Amino acid sequence: MIFSLSIDVGRVAKIGAAIVIGAVVLKQAAHMVADWRRSAISRARRAAQQRDVVYLHVFPRLVSDNLHNSAPCLKVESFLRMYKVPYEVLYGMNNADSPTERLPFIELNGVAVAESAFIIEHVAAHFKLDIKPASSEAAGKTTMLRRLTEDSLRLHYYRHLMVDNWRKLVPTYAKLTGLPVCVMSLIYTKTMRPRLIATLNLHGQGDLTDAQYHAEFLADVKAIESQLTTQKFAVSDEKPTVADCSVFAWLQNVVWCARQGIACPAVDYAAHSSVINAYLGRMEGLLYPDKSELLSEASRKLKSQRFN
Repeated sequence: MIFSLSIDVGRVAKIGAAIVIGAVVLKQAAHMVADWRRSAISRARRAAQQRDVVYLHVFPRLVSDNLHNSAPCLKVESFLRMYKVPYEVLYGMNNADSPTERLPFIELNGVAVAESAFIIEHVAAHFKLDIKPASSEAAGKTTMLRRLTEDSLRLHYYRHLMVDNWRKLVPTYAKLTGLPVCVMSLIYTKTMRPRLIATLNLHGQGDLTDAQYHAEFLADVKAIESQLTTQKFAVSDEKPTVADCSVFAWLQNVVWCARQGIACPAVDYAAHSSVINAYLGRMEGLLYPDKSELLSEASRKLKSQRFN
């Protein structure tokens, strides 16, 4: 007996299209439910927050010998301590509630603000803090140092640590995410590292030879050191200012690389500079007298900490 199989191609195509559309709709619905749930959790969290307290979302403190491996997170926290602003640190990877989907970000009276410079401006305006430089010369130095640390030194630091020495960084990321080192290595090399290289290339890092890059990195460190040679702080001999928040945060992490054996000429120079080390010691003494407790194993396991 011979059977003939007749296929209605048009009908099959319609069914296939319906399945695809259904899958897309279900996926969108799942995203909408997840977004709604996350928004509800965020609203509940913010409703429970105390007014006129800064809630600072940062990465966890992962090591016992560095105040924070994220210079932007350390910059903001240093500012809050410098101006004695009441704050609570929330440790984790909650960047979904950040306006830029990046850490750090803050919540203050129900308003979320991201990016360190804008966070500082927002907090200063809210608490009516006088953060303006004392003179036009100080204003010029403040701008110069912020550009030097955040637009130049930052890129050299990222290339040194996260591109050239990524293998030494991956275990820290694995600890942060809870993933096995082998899995984190694969994710880092296939996604994070290529994206960072592309970003660095857009800023001209790809135009430099290795020797030129190291020379520029070292020049940045020496330029910052020169500002600290004749005075105790970045733009003042009397007390630290907003400029010190950036300088301290980035130099702290550059010197930390030396302690981890992640060396290069700029890192070695900073680590052996008596001027830089004396400056870091002064800043730590003023802003982080509780450093030992802050970096203790017990404290590093906390989900949040309140500081008044």
